[in-house]
Amino acid sequence: TIMSVHTFEDFEARVFVGVPLAVEAHILHATRAVVVWFADSVEVCRESYSYTPSKEDTGKRLSVLIIPIRPGHSGEGCEEAFEYQNPVEALPSLPLIHPMRDAWTIRSRDSTLNNELRVLSYNLLADLYASRKVDQAVMYNHCPVEFLARRRRMPLLLYEMLVYQPDVICLQEVDASIFSGLFRPCLESQGYQGYY
Repeated sequence: TIMSVHTFEDFEARVFVGVPLAVEAHILHATRAVVVWFADSVEVCRESYSYTPSKEDTGKRLSVLIIPIRPGHSGEGCEEAFEYQNPVEALPSLPLIHPMRDAWTIRSRDSTLNNELRVLSYNLLADLYASRKVDQAVMYNHCPVEFLARRRRMPLLLYEMLVYQPDVICLQEVDASIFSGLFRPCLESQGYQGYY
């Protein structure tokens, strides 16, 4: 039995190329769950709780099928499917950053040999401060409200963190729900361990 399935914003967040997605399934009477990802009903990934959309997925709707398995039972009849509400989008253009980012993000093969450590520190701007009407009207009146929405902003910040290939990520102004619903599962899928 699938007791619950969690993903950031309950499948209503914006989905971008290159930004990992993760689902967590809580199961009962099963030893594990097989997770299968689809893009417009075509299988794109199997046996993974996370998936990173590719350029080929742009414009497609992603869905995930979760099949609880136990010895002697295939899971047939117990599976559940979930669909992301928004199609996969290309990353927004950042003309001031993109030309320089390549130089900042490339890691040489020698960096690991030289015991180099790459640390990223990022202030995310807590959702509390970005979502209040008074702050939107005064502090961020230059920014379209839809750009401040956590369903769009947080996945893009996750991409920003990962593109620099850091060994250690230090974050400030992180909401507990965003850490547990987005950053922890997605960063764990990329090999990180998270502490809040």
